[in-house]
Amino acid sequence: MGDYLVEARQYNAWQQPVAARDLNTPPVSPSKGDRYIVASGGFSWDLLNEDCVDISDWVDNDVLSGQSTQTAFDGKSCFKFDTGFPDDTCIASRYQNINVPDTYTVELNLYLDNVGSSDYERFRVIISNGTTRFIVRFGSDGLFVFDGSIYNEVGTDLVVQDTWQLWRFVVRGGDAETATCDVYLNDELKASNVDCSFADATNQVKLTMYGYNDGYNVGYVDYIKAGTGSSTAWVEHEKDIAQYTGSTWDFYTPVEGWITWVKDENKYYKFDGTNWSEDLGQEGTTGPTGPTGLQGPTGPQGSTGLQGGTGPQGVTGSTGTGVTGPTGLQGETGPTGPQGITGAGVTGPTGSTGVQGPTGPTGAGTTGPTGLQGPQGKTGATGPTGIQGETGPTGPQGQTGIGTTGPTGPTGTTAPVIGITIDGGGQVIETGLKGYIRIPFAATITKWTLLADQSGSIKIDIWKDSYANYPPTDVDTITAANEPELSSAIKAEDATLSGWTTSISAGDVLGFYVDSASIVERVILELEVTKT
Repeated sequence: MGDYLVEARQYNAWQQPVAARDLNTPPVSPSKGDRYIVASGGFSWDLLNEDCVDISDWVDNDVLSGQSTQTAFDGKSCFKFDTGFPDDTCIASRYQNINVPDTYTVELNLYLDNVGSSDYERFRVIISNGTTRFIVRFGSDGLFVFDGSIYNEVGTDLVVQDTWQLWRFVVRGGDAETATCDVYLNDELKASNVDCSFADATNQVKLTMYGYNDGYNVGYVDYIKAGTGSSTAWVEHEKDIAQYTGSTWDFYTPVEGWITWVKDENKYYKFDGTNWSEDLGQEGTTGPTGPTGLQGPTGPQGSTGLQGGTGPQGVTGSTGTGVTGPTGLQGETGPTGPQGITGAGVTGPTGSTGVQGPTGPTGAGTTGPTGLQGPQGKTGATGPTGIQGETGPTGPQGQTGIGTTGPTGPTGTTAPVIGITIDGGGQVIETGLKGYIRIPFAATITKWTLLADQSGSIKIDIWKDSYANYPPTDVDTITAANEPELSSAIKAEDATLSGWTTSISAGDVLGFYVDSASIVERVILELEVTKT
């Protein structure tokens, strides 16, 4: 930078001209050393501005040993995502429901302490707006954006572990067919118009670390922000002076008194501590007051003025003040007149109650007699007991062995689990038959559980038939149209099993068929049973 400017802070004044002012975005092809004044106003983080000090307003979406927590790391307040001990479907995840428009910008500062390269060993950011879903994965093998069918790498090995990386994604498009994004890393554009077209019906921002096999995958998020519209490398640098180094932009925050020449306007501009405005130069000082002039000669006497008008009429005198005489005494009240006679009309007598009619006679039918009980048959005689034979002599007692008693074996499982893992290989699970399991013991199904890799929907039918009739088909369903199902969820369970055929005979074969699925890429179905 020393080749292109004098360090302005030493002189409290900018010493180099700028090419133009009030730019919202960088020019398309800047030259090394070019300088511009960044425009004020415009973009803001109006959708999400998370500083990662408090995680309680994010929904906990952890699975098994995965943990998402708030912590301090490298001098920063962070969200930590740790998958913990390796196991099948270990997930550390949080999400927040927000309304996202068609065009938006998301930025996050990310530190990956450990991350893998397989489909389920990476860190993901997922943003849905009810129409489209933007999915980006960070792995040890690079950065990948989902286009609705596959994940495509952006650049080459952009992701670096054990260091902070500032990522920005500008997403554009109102439908799942045309959505694209621009990718920035540390304020430098890495790719434009990357296909990210994928349909979705939710409205949320989700951060997820996966650890299916390797485990102990750990990442830290210092902050994550989202705003309406498109932002560029100049976001949050309004009113600064931006200077191009040949690959990135340096920014200088002005202080009161800085002056710069704007080339395309041929004018000086000055910063007053709040805004840039045209500098018109300082106003000159006021000159001294001139001497008082000479007094002029006295003018001629004026003519006599006109006669004044008649004066106003005088005030009318006051009215006499004679006193009014007193009021006379009130006369006595006259006597009350007699009360009028009350009317003498007589109320007529009440009529008599009529005579009640006679009750009709009871019918004369008789109940027939009960028949006689038949005699009980005779009980046969008990036969005589046979004579007991003589007891043989007791043999001698054998010698007691001298071996020690072996340890007690472990208690058997009281509730065995039967299950199947269905994996879409990084894609949404397809419908159809997924496999068979033969059960070697008789049992009763008591509960089902579904565990998915992410919130979505799936319905799985279960068929059962004997080994002799293998394979089972759709007519052998045991679920009675009450299949294990996820509906916009990551997990579910049911112990009611309404309408199910729950009994299993030793040797029966179970078949698993996916009726429908959306979003879910991997799921585990477990059936808890009791041996009979």
